[in-house]
Amino acid sequence: MDSLIKSEADKARDLDATFLSCGRNACRPSNLYFKMCSLEKIMETLEARNLNRLRKGKMMLVFAKEKKSFGLALLLTVLVGWSGAHRFYLGHHLIGAGFVICSIIVALGIALAGADLHHPIMGGVLISANILMTAVLIEMVLSFWVVGRENDRIKARLAKEYDVQDMKVPF
Repeated sequence: MDSLIKSEADKARDLDATFLSCGRNACRPSNLYFKMCSLEKIMETLEARNLNRLRKGKMMLVFAKEKKSFGLALLLTVLVGWSGAHRFYLGHHLIGAGFVICSIIVALGIALAGADLHHPIMGGVLISANILMTAVLIEMVLSFWVVGRENDRIKARLAKEYDVQDMKVPF
């Protein structure tokens, strides 16, 4: 019986580092091997986990203020998508400027051609208007993905800024 307990203790000591890093339940107080786990390792792990939780909490408070709303992005796309307002809202200023330039080309073309549909410039204006409206329709379909990707970028930036790690803890 004594040799059985000793071999179990040796086994627990050998696997201690493995259990602490792999996430198994070896160090739960209800486990026989709990008394054999290194108390220092457990305390370091708990301290690191609690510090990480505090950092993550601060990060999520900032993220709640900075995250982009899918509803607002879609509303901007539907109402004023031709102006690129939805892209400016998401922080994609270059793409928003492209929408503005395309809108200005269409507006200038209509102003120059007037009501004359046979004006030589009108063909280019109609093509530009079709491209712009097609782009707005595509933006409506893709807005959920674009907002999600932008929110992921914000979260990744904040995680790096607040030094938040994805920790796997065995407890």
